[in-house]
Amino acid sequence: TGVIDIAVQPGNSSVVLAASWERVRRPLGSVFLHGNGSGIHRSDDGGESWAKLGPQHGLPDPEQLEDATGRARIGRIGLSFSRDFPDVVYALYTSGFTYHGLYRSNDGGMNWLDVDPGKSLASGAGSFSWFFGQVRTTPTDPDIVYALDVQLARSTNAGSSWSFTVGTHVDYHAMAFHPTDDQKIVA
Repeated sequence: TGVIDIAVQPGNSSVVLAASWERVRRPLGSVFLHGNGSGIHRSDDGGESWAKLGPQHGLPDPEQLEDATGRARIGRIGLSFSRDFPDVVYALYTSGFTYHGLYRSNDGGMNWLDVDPGKSLASGAGSFSWFFGQVRTTPTDPDIVYALDVQLARSTNAGSSWSFTVGTHVDYHAMAFHPTDDQKIVA
């Protein structure tokens, strides 16, 4: 298990979120891309101490997602705070293979809500979403969110519905906003 993503709350470096990912990958292929060690951890003191968040905070319950071996089907998790609305943060969950869910917190990562309960984002995801696992929030509008996968997904209503971009590249691994014009992006 290691940390795959870290997000610091804009304007308050005491609040830090870290996404851990339990996986076993050998030279000839992946053995496990999910496990009980995967999850979101929160620090209120700049990383001196950490608490693992779970179903009591609105996040997936690892016990309800177990595979046949008893391993939780929680894989890579991507994190993104909103720059201008720093209490808003998104978490993109994968099952270790495919897209699992998108969660939003409006209180800096303490409490979460599944903003895509119908899993509509899955229609733009591949069978290897663990390879991407990235989410980005438009700096000036916390309701415009992007998910990176085989397609570039965009929601203008906080994850309730999605549009998909194809054709600019075979898949999407990274994304950045222009520093003064968030309508300009590089993906």
